[in-house]
Amino acid sequence: MPGVRSYIRNYFIYGLLAFSYFLACMLRTSGGIIFPDVSNTVKLTSAAIGLVSGMYFYGYTLIQPFSGTLCDRKGPLLIESLFLFMFAAGLYLFAVAENTFMLCAARFLIGLGAGPTFSGILVYQAKAFPDGLYSKLTGATVTLGHLGGVVSITPLGWAVDRWGYRNIHMFLAAVTFLVAASLYFLKGSYRSDSAAEERKLNFLRGFAIISRSRPLRTLLLLWVMGMLLHLNLMGLWGVIWIQKVSGAAVGHARLCMSSGGVGVLIGAVLCGIFGNSLAGSQRYIRSSCAALCAFLLVLTICIELKCPWLIFLTVSFFLGIVIGAVNVMCNIFAYRIVGSDDIGTAIGAANLVIFLSVLLSQWFSGAFIHFYDKHIGIACISPYAVFFLIICVLLLITLSALCRTPLVSDAE
Repeated sequence: MPGVRSYIRNYFIYGLLAFSYFLACMLRTSGGIIFPDVSNTVKLTSAAIGLVSGMYFYGYTLIQPFSGTLCDRKGPLLIESLFLFMFAAGLYLFAVAENTFMLCAARFLIGLGAGPTFSGILVYQAKAFPDGLYSKLTGATVTLGHLGGVVSITPLGWAVDRWGYRNIHMFLAAVTFLVAASLYFLKGSYRSDSAAEERKLNFLRGFAIISRSRPLRTLLLLWVMGMLLHLNLMGLWGVIWIQKVSGAAVGHARLCMSSGGVGVLIGAVLCGIFGNSLAGSQRYIRSSCAALCAFLLVLTICIELKCPWLIFLTVSFFLGIVIGAVNVMCNIFAYRIVGSDDIGTAIGAANLVIFLSVLLSQWFSGAFIHFYDKHIGIACISPYAVFFLIICVLLLITLSALCRTPLVSDAE
């Protein structure tokens, strides 16, 4: 039964691609867990730890427009398998590294190798499955990515404590090599669009697509804001903010941000299930943008007023649900605007903008909080609150843009 074999093969390949994206997300957020052990072994200074950790993001961000275009033109299985071999080499180098330079090179290689893991799986699911499954598969993909971030904390920490970071990275290198080899040998089962292959290879095409499309530019603005909020709140300042301002115990503050992370997973799953309906009308994505602003404002007020920490936990959970849903909805709308032929190219360019924005926002947030504490220091409001109120204002600007821009012709 060729139809059944093809169906099973497509899902098997999707599973390999999803696992690759899971690994990429796990390694991206693993720094806080593995670097204390690395520092004790290789004797790194705090500045060196920051440098080594950031090399992943430099490699990942740099390769985005190239990996997305290559996945569209040459096929996601070939491109992702080649980059995963690089990913495995980076993991192996990290396991044997004895100095800062080798660690930097290893993390940079890991970031480069992880480059096509997101755009590649989006291209594959757009071409290998019916259109009606795109939203469900995107929801599953984003959920697995966020799950990688969750696994990179307690489970990975337990594994590092038990076996050491060198053995863990060596094991992951072997697993990644096997996944890469499997995708390479399966590449013949994917037939790329001949018209797309014949098109001239242009690594700036993704930026041209976005710059010419007002709907895509507006969508990218929301996408950036969702990621800024997620990574600055739950990934950087949330725990410190709650602990310092409200006086909550550090364990309670961590639990509040963990509940936000769980909310992100649930939001991605729910949007994946109902994505086709949600993408049928722009009012849902507009409402989601308004909800991001509203929940962030409520959380800010509650923290500044020193409310009970269970309120922070509840609000963070619902804020996380909206963040997860927005992430998936942006992917679905991007697919509807661009189509299957250029989805990887557009996503690659969008990812470059998103991650550069995140890196700049995290630098700005640290500089702003330091400046506020030193030169302004208004007693009634913390610098963290002022920073996130700035994000609230930017979300309102984004909502205004969404209300003035039709994203797809059949929406509302």
